[in-house]
Amino acid sequence: MNNKILQILLVPVFLILGMWATNYIVTLPAFFQIYAGALAVLLAFLLLYARNLPFDFKFLALLLLGYALGGKGFAYISPFDPFYISEITLVICIVGLIARWFQRVPVFPTHIHWVVFGWMSLTAIYLMRDLPQYRLDAIRDSTIAYYGLYFFSAYAMFQNPDIDKAFSKVLKWMVVFSYISAIIIISGVYIKYISAFPVLMNVIFPHTDAFLPLVSAGAIYGIMQGTSKRSIALVAGGLLGIVLLLLSKTAGIFCFGCSFMFLIIFARRGELLFASIGMAALTGITVAILFVGESKFLKEHILESDQIRTISDLGNASGETNDSTSDWRLSWWRTIAEDTFEHNPFLGSGMGSDITTHFLETILGNADTENTARYPHSILFNVLGRMGIVGLLAFLIMFGTFLRLSYQFVRRNLTMREIDSSALIAFATFFSGLANSLIQATYEPPYAAIIHWVCLGYVVSYHYRSRVPPQPQTALQS
Repeated sequence: MNNKILQILLVPVFLILGMWATNYIVTLPAFFQIYAGALAVLLAFLLLYARNLPFDFKFLALLLLGYALGGKGFAYISPFDPFYISEITLVICIVGLIARWFQRVPVFPTHIHWVVFGWMSLTAIYLMRDLPQYRLDAIRDSTIAYYGLYFFSAYAMFQNPDIDKAFSKVLKWMVVFSYISAIIIISGVYIKYISAFPVLMNVIFPHTDAFLPLVSAGAIYGIMQGTSKRSIALVAGGLLGIVLLLLSKTAGIFCFGCSFMFLIIFARRGELLFASIGMAALTGITVAILFVGESKFLKEHILESDQIRTISDLGNASGETNDSTSDWRLSWWRTIAEDTFEHNPFLGSGMGSDITTHFLETILGNADTENTARYPHSILFNVLGRMGIVGLLAFLIMFGTFLRLSYQFVRRNLTMREIDSSALIAFATFFSGLANSLIQATYEPPYAAIIHWVCLGYVVSYHYRSRVPPQPQTALQS
């Protein structure tokens, strides 16, 4: 049947559905009316904008931009619990992935795919074992693996030149949004707008695990490209990123430092050595302002702001708080290791198991598990506690594979004088997330994990595409 005839026949059907939906939405509470209206605008935008791009990529791009700006708040957009926007997008992306497989896109084109698939398969076995006992908690803990499906979907998408080109623009906007997100958190502005408009908390509630890798990537991009192109604006953007990292969690400096040093050593970027001297001076100035200066703004909005609740805020039974977050972090890790080796060293306590209460009761003297983090701020100890030595070894194999890929990617693609901006941002975001996973949370929350896996998909796609030598043109082609 002709497509135009089919479209004409479908018009009255959709008109009837639209009239029914309008009458039904009026009867819903105001909160759901806002959601329904926003969903209608979103679908119209996705269908009408950039028609050359497939629907699943546009939905994925919107998800990534939402995480970069809205963080945890955007992640909890949901029609019903526990089917959140990340799961909705994942279903759409998987449908697109299957369609591309039917178009003869390889299922496992690289060894990275096999390694990730092996990790996901092992986690699935643990999930099947623990699901009857822990149910929904087991599914939540398995996010350390099943968000890897975004890697498969993203890699397949990036084989399309139009999507690859569009994603390079999305990456830069993600960095811009992450800067805005960091400023909102550091300045304490979010406390005021949430107090005035509580409903916004369900859409925009920035989180460090979402924006730190992106801000780190923005800082590296600004410094490398700014010094290479002698652009004051880019250098200023890079320095702003460093300031934001200094004013946020220690993990931000750790992410940036690991990525920065990796590029200095293996990409042999001489300009970074000179930039590091300037950064050291900037760091000293920032620290001096924070700890010596008498700025009222800094005291009210940064030094004394209760930005993110951590376990150290809970204190112990006597009401005293820990002086250093690294103290409780090391204590938590030690408690998990001791419990695991005592009870089930090889297979762990299971997906969905509680690896928090014992630490809170024995170390902090507080059993308030509802208001504390579920994950121990380290993927290594999270995996050890729930999957034991077997799971930890499997994850370390994947982690080592990622490090080897990073080395090869940097040596092949980031040593030239002129480098691809999107390749640099994607790699820096991915590698910063890799570092962040060791002392924070990258693979567990959707707003960090999905950005990480998608950037890995782009890095792998770019790397293996760059390994293929250009085909010589024949006289006929030229």
